[in-house]
Amino acid sequence: MKLGEDEDGDPFGACYVEPGKPEDAVLTVKRPKEKGPPGHAKADLDALGVVIGDKGHKVRPFGTEGPEVTAVDRETIREEFNRVWAADGADEKARSDAKRKAFKRGEEWASSRRLTASREVGRQHLVWLLKDADP
Repeated sequence: MKLGEDEDGDPFGACYVEPGKPEDAVLTVKRPKEKGPPGHAKADLDALGVVIGDKGHKVRPFGTEGPEVTAVDRETIREEFNRVWAADGADEKARSDAKRKAFKRGEEWASSRRLTASREVGRQHLVWLLKDADP
């Protein structure tokens, strides 16, 4: 909008906002970025994938009437997790404690999203991937 002229005769002005019609409005919505699993959960799921392929066995954790799944002992997953998870600490006890906590957080993350399930069967704590699980 022209307000006047300066001492050289050049026009000067100000900006203004002209209201538009609602039908002319364009709405742009930015979708939140899809996040993958956090590092400890990815390491847990990777460890489960490795050992279930190598040491998994068919079992019916809920009895003969329940579904058959390919499961593996939780301690076997923990051993594989510990091989790949790098942990900081002043000594071996501190590193071991950090790995234990990371493993637990990874398990809880996967379980809470219904990616894995577990059940104690006999003397083993078995873990398996749920069908259609997509982290």
